Amino acid sequence: MELSERYLLPICRLLILCSAHNHFQTENTQETLKKTVQDYSETSLGFGRVLVRDSVPLLLASGILEQSSAKLWEVLERVAVSFATEADQSERWSNLLKAKPDMWHSYEFAVSQHAAILLKDCKAAPDKLFKTPLWQNALHSTDIEHHEVTFEKFLKQDGFVFWREWYQGFLDGAPLDWELQRRVALIPDEDWNQGPEHIAKLIEQIRAKFALEQEIVSLKERLSKAVAAPEVVDRLHNQPPEPVEDIQARMRRDVLLVWDQLAELEEEIEKPEPSPSRLKKIADALLGLAKKVTAYCAELGDIAAKKAAEQLGTTGTKYAIRGTAAYFTAENEGVQAVVKAIWEYAKTLPPG
Repeated sequence: MELSERYLLPICRLLILCSAHNHFQTENTQETLKKTVQDYSETSLGFGRVLVRDSVPLLLASGILEQSSAKLWEVLERVAVSFATEADQSERWSNLLKAKPDMWHSYEFAVSQHAAILLKDCKAAPDKLFKTPLWQNALHSTDIEHHEVTFEKFLKQDGFVFWREWYQGFLDGAPLDWELQRRVALIPDEDWNQGPEHIAKLIEQIRAKFALEQEIVSLKERLSKAVAAPEVVDRLHNQPPEPVEDIQARMRRDVLLVWDQLAELEEEIEKPEPSPSRLKKIADALLGLAKKVTAYCAELGDIAAKKAAEQLGTTGTKYAIRGTAAYFTAENEGVQAVVKAIWEYAKTLPPG
């Protein structure tokens, strides 16, 4: 394992734990952060962790746990010194100083300026702090460029794809979903000890499951509207003809079957070891129901075309057909989104 992996993976773990605990403030995140800090503070854990022991992220984590303002101020100072050191060596910074010869010594000036920029970033209102891009008050782009180059250089492996996206979210003021971050932060110790490639696979699984859960919630909302839609349309307009009522009844029946499949799906994904084969069966069942709904909508279209040709369609019939088709088409799109999410999640699981 490369030094960057041995050193940077623990750093990433500490930082995401810090952000998750800062957001949720739960006993679980606190205890996990505390145990991780103790683990990384040990002196007999190998060269990579010896570097972590003296790192700013470990100091930050300790400051958060102890609620120590002194340690948190030291974090700001050390970050400012780090960026100032780079800036002091940069050609752009040197040119800036030459243009203003009355400035202090370049290094002292660099430290003071970077500290001021950091403080401005930290003074955003609590509800806007993480929604505010970082380094927006920088005098020039050297800070950001240096950080991006460092990030690309050391986190270029496939095992760090998530961490690049995660970090970029904070830079842009658009962090990844906090619940997703919490789940990643709480990955067990035994998994973190297996290296970045192993963690990357687990994160891929976590993200796929999280995305599936989001699609299930969205589909449930659509289903509730779809079930109520025909009844609302019927009350607002003239009673639709029997063929339309028959299609509505069949649609409602199949919507209930979708609910049953979603219940099985939720039960399966919460198992310690979800079965990909079982998930695929549920996906196939949902896809079959989606095809039925498509056929129902086609039947409604045929009825609408026939009524239009006969010029006998009442306003109530037209609205019943349009309203029913619109709501169930939206529901059908939700079913297909869940099916796609199931397939993506199943690909991250071991065979079974």
